[in-house]
Amino acid sequence: MAYPNASRRDSEIRGTLVEVLRFGFLEQLTGRLEWQGGGHRGLFLRRGQIFLDRDGEWAERLAPVIRKATDLERPNSDPEVRRAAEWLAQELTAEGHGSAAAELSSESPGGVELTGPVPTLSVLLEAAVHGCDERQLIARLGGEKVRLESDAGTPALGELSGLDADMARMFAQLENPASLGELMRGMGNGRLPALRGLARLWAVGLVKAQKPAEKPAESELVTPKIVRRFEQRLAASLDEDPVHLDPETHRDFVVECYEHLHERNHYELLNLDLGAGDAEVLRAFQEFARQVHPSQAERLGMTGMDEGLRVLFERAVEAYLVLSDPPRRSSYNTLQGLQSRVTVGRRQRAEEKQQLARSSYFQALGAVAQMDYSQAVELLKEATRLDPQVKYMKALASAQAKNPNWRRHAVETYQRAAKLEPDDAAIHLGMAQVLEAEERLDEARSAYQACLERMPDNPQAQSGLQRLGGRATSAGGLRSALGRSR
Repeated sequence: MAYPNASRRDSEIRGTLVEVLRFGFLEQLTGRLEWQGGGHRGLFLRRGQIFLDRDGEWAERLAPVIRKATDLERPNSDPEVRRAAEWLAQELTAEGHGSAAAELSSESPGGVELTGPVPTLSVLLEAAVHGCDERQLIARLGGEKVRLESDAGTPALGELSGLDADMARMFAQLENPASLGELMRGMGNGRLPALRGLARLWAVGLVKAQKPAEKPAESELVTPKIVRRFEQRLAASLDEDPVHLDPETHRDFVVECYEHLHERNHYELLNLDLGAGDAEVLRAFQEFARQVHPSQAERLGMTGMDEGLRVLFERAVEAYLVLSDPPRRSSYNTLQGLQSRVTVGRRQRAEEKQQLARSSYFQALGAVAQMDYSQAVELLKEATRLDPQVKYMKALASAQAKNPNWRRHAVETYQRAAKLEPDDAAIHLGMAQVLEAEERLDEARSAYQACLERMPDNPQAQSGLQRLGGRATSAGGLRSALGRSR
């Protein structure tokens, strides 16, 4: 049985510390663990279970829990044992973070007195997810293209006291193998908890990866060379005509696109109808790709975190290359099951309204980028009418605030949004700035205070209060001033 993410060479297993521990547990190996730089911290495996050097600092810390665990039939279900396992998992992931290499050799402890076993299953469950964001979890599982399937042939099955809801759902779903990308498209807003559940299943062998089938190099549509060519073309376009979205709105657009990337097909990504012609496809691609071009990272305050922009840009290139080529487009439509919408029943009508609202929203962002605020306001009014989301209301209020004649309407829109999301600091900050511009100073002070109650370190709200001669008030007094109710 092979376990990806760790490689075996003679009597050694190489990978990150978490990967090697997982491999050793699943293969029930015995040996001493070492990692780059000569560290070992008295860490050993016996038949896949973690043991510690009795004289080491970790053993001293965990001795009471180890003694307790030996008397329990299912130690991994005990809260004290789980807390100790979580602590050790944190220590291990700190030691074996990133590309640090670890080795498991078959040498005997050499006279070292061991204590254990540590509750290995709990350690693996925690170490698999500790400190990992969504991108790191995807990488740990093998990337979006990896195909996963559930596997009952693991030593963990008899030791687990039960699976939490996310783990149980993913385990059942993977009775039919699926790629991680396919799974993510069905996760919606709960993607991070589901990925954490998947990573935990992977850590104890209840989910395994299938090696992806090799595909010919010529079948690759989006190559690094092609992406670089599009990057260079659009970089020249951006030099001549930069994107006109303000950085905050622009950053919100990028984040929203990235968070929902796996839910959108090529048409939805570029905000196109199924019948869009070649000119529309090109125009939509250029508009979208300019906004997610990797060179925007510095302007958006994403320097060093620009991987999301690159992913979005590559997907935009792929969408353009598919939709601008009739045979590819026809094949794509067939594979995706895309066809003209047919209105059937109340639920589908509601979904259509949401899609139309989202379309109006993205068109409005394009209008804002061109500083056509009148058009943006009309589109955003339509979006909020069809689907009264706070996101649409915030964008509408921001566009209304651009024109002094619309500021009163901007305040009203912010107030509608605040009723739906009273704890959103950005809503109160935007409202405060409009009220200050309107010289409604007492109301502006209250709104700045409301922002600071929710985000105490917000520099714009702090400077706004300083300008208006205000200072922080108690939460109760603030809520009273705002007329806020829960």
